[in-house]
Amino acid sequence: MASAASPLSEPRVLAHAKRRLFPDDADDGYAVVDTQFSSDQWLANESVDPNVTDELAPFNHVRVGSGYPDLVGVRLLSDELLAVDRLGDDPPLMVVEAKGHTNRSDADVERGIVQAYDRLHEANAAYVAAPANAVSQSARTLARELNVGILGVTPDGTVDPVETPRVVGNRTTTETTAIRFQAGAQGVAGKSFGLNHPKNYLAYPLAVSHDRDTEEILAEHVVRAT
Repeated sequence: MASAASPLSEPRVLAHAKRRLFPDDADDGYAVVDTQFSSDQWLANESVDPNVTDELAPFNHVRVGSGYPDLVGVRLLSDELLAVDRLGDDPPLMVVEAKGHTNRSDADVERGIVQAYDRLHEANAAYVAAPANAVSQSARTLARELNVGILGVTPDGTVDPVETPRVVGNRTTTETTAIRFQAGAQGVAGKSFGLNHPKNYLAYPLAVSHDRDTEEILAEHVVRAT
């Protein structure tokens, strides 16, 4: 029988970090969480609170750099989350790797920093989110050297920037371009697309060219399709 996950398990840490980076009352960004977090179990014997799963949705498996980050998103961030002014007016594409406690071990923060760093050549900013009490001085030093931000998470859900990254330029791929498009379409298409399907990335330009109202077409044929 599965036991309850740690109060700061990886899914919970990621949910808190997502809420900090992409608040519910903000409509100027878009994020997807990797499909591994859609399961009702974390690891072999730890169950995931359905409310946490709901907070993490929508899910998609997006490759950035050398692998698949826990979260990929686009949004203009507040200055306290970045080390220097952002590059240009475009919102940065960011990646987040989450590390949490399990019932058997503590969060491996330094491994998360290295994973986040490996995504940077296709992202503008990279973070690792981890329990605040697991962030060591050596982890902070490594994060500064690799230009990776650290988001410290406490059991009550507070998320504070421990280290802030510099925004960097990057090369784009089809997948990261799709995330940027989806973020830009939010003002017209609603909070999020109903289906994480490649056709939705093309929906908005096709709807604009249609004779009928753009929002009506999106709602009827794509965004709320089942």
